[in-house]
Amino acid sequence: MSGTDTHSLVAFLNEAASYFERRDTGGEDSAFWANVANAENCRKAAARLAQVDALDQQCQGFANLNAKLKADNKELGHSFDMRWGASRRATERWQAANPGNDLTWPDHADLVAWCLDQVSAIREAAKALTDPDCHYDGSTIVIRCESHGDAMKRMRELRDAIEGGAK
Repeated sequence: MSGTDTHSLVAFLNEAASYFERRDTGGEDSAFWANVANAENCRKAAARLAQVDALDQQCQGFANLNAKLKADNKELGHSFDMRWGASRRATERWQAANPGNDLTWPDHADLVAWCLDQVSAIREAAKALTDPDCHYDGSTIVIRCESHGDAMKRMRELRDAIEGGAK
């Protein structure tokens, strides 16, 4: 039952109680008069109904909070999964670059420092390409070549420079 319906029903029960209370007992003992009992029962039912409505509203509030917390948890789980995946990939690359450490997980700060060293080595290798047909634009290495063979030669030089700088 919705809040509005409940409020209407509570109001009706209170009005019915007032009606029964206003009725004349005709000189009889009110303890034995059915209208008195009817009024008390209407008031009790109205009070219980109001309590149930309050509990329903509280339950709805908890349901909304639960839905929000579930959505937040899902978002945090997704964020954790992305971070965990990136950390695992970096660890696997660190392990490959450090033979004999297949079962070692580097400290996170050490891993970040190692990754930054790799980036620095790549940038230095790109700068080492002083040929006017080669340049590094901050995110991409661009090499203009005359032939496929020339491109392969330049890529090998770059690879050697990167591997030499990253060790």
